[in-house]
Parts: sequence; C-alpha cells; structure tokens
Amino acid sequence: MRPGPKDKVLRIPPAVLRRVHAQLTRAARRAAPREANGLFFGPASEPGLLLDAVELENLAVGEGRFELDPAGWVAAEARARGAGLALGGFWHSHPSGTARPSSADASAASLGSLHGIVTPAGALAFFRRTAAGFARLDYPSGS
Repeated sequence: MRPGPKDKVLRIPPAVLRRVHAQLTRAARRAAPREANGLFFGPASEPGLLLDAVELENLAVGEGRFELDPAGWVAAEARARGAGLALGGFWHSHPSGTARPSSADASAASLGSLHGIVTPAGALAFFRRTAAGFARLDYPSGS
C-alpha cells in the first residue's frame, strides 16, 4: 500500500463521504452478525485522498473476524488501476461493537495503514496505524 499523509485529517470529499458512509453501513447491516470488509481507493497521484470503497467477501469462519478475499482484492485493484486509482486503505465492520479498533485489528494492521470501521447503526470512524497504536483521523465536512 502506498504511504499517505501522517497528519490527523482524512481527505475525502463530502459527497464521497456521504456515499461511502451509506455503502459501508448497508454492508455492515447485511453482513451482521458477521463482519463486512473491503478496500478504499484514491488517486494514484494523491496518496491520502479517498474517492471510492469496494466491498469484498469475508472469508473468515464464524463471527467477530474478517479475512479479505484475495481474489476479490486482486480484481478490485486491477479495476482501480484502470481508473487511475490505487489502494488507499481497508475497512471492516464491528457488528456488535463500536467503531474503534480492537486488539485483533491492532495485531493485524501494518504501520501507516488506513482503516475505516463501521457499525450497523451507522457509526463510522477512520484510523491510521502508528507505532503507538491507532490514531483517529478527523474528516471535516470541508475536506
């Protein structure tokens, strides 16, 4: 994954945020009690700017875990490259929890990676993995 800005503000246009928020919330509701998961994409020329989200099949067995479908991931990245986009981050749902990273999320996340967490109730938060843990990212309406 390409590195992005290390500040605490996510760059996502308001119209994209509204669309992505609705998309992720629907996916979380549909998947519950299992987790939904997927990828974020943004312009290859502007790391840290998010423009799209793609849902992937969750291959994890049981509840409370997610495992991104590798074949779906490869296909989504190929489509994104064709549109001039690159991998920008990851997202998943917490069906019975909060929109905060869990200890399992922390152990699986690589340094610098961007993560979105959504609940079926519609709570959505974005985080960047740092050496100290996860830093919550703001996403102002004027971004």
